[in-house]
Amino acid sequence: MEMGKIEIGSVIASAGYQTLKAVDTDGSHVSVGRVTYEKNGRIPPEGLAAHEEDEYVVVTKGKLTFGTREKTYELQEGDFHFMPKGTEHWCGGEEEGEFLYILVK
Repeated sequence: MEMGKIEIGSVIASAGYQTLKAVDTDGSHVSVGRVTYEKNGRIPPEGLAAHEEDEYVVVTKGKLTFGTREKTYELQEGDFHFMPKGTEHWCGGEEEGEFLYILVK
C-alpha cells in the first residue's frame, strides 16, 4: 500500500479558514479544513461559491445557516451535510461558530 502526500495549507485570516491538503498516489485530491466564523459572518461575503469537489460539512460549534439557490438549511452543532460538486452555495451564522469540511475530488 502506498501513502499519499499531505501538505499544510495556509490560514486565510479574514475568513477563518485553515486547510490541510492531501494528494493520494492515484491522483485523487482531498482537502480537510476548519472554518470559524464570527457573529453574523457570511462565506463568501457576497454572492455564492461553488467547488470542483464534493463537499462534506460537520458543524462543531454553534449553528450554521447553509443556502443554495433553491433552499436554505439550518444546521445545528453535530449535524452533517453533503453537497455535490458544482452546487452554488453560501453559509454563515447569527452567532459565532465553527465547522469542519472535507472536499473530495
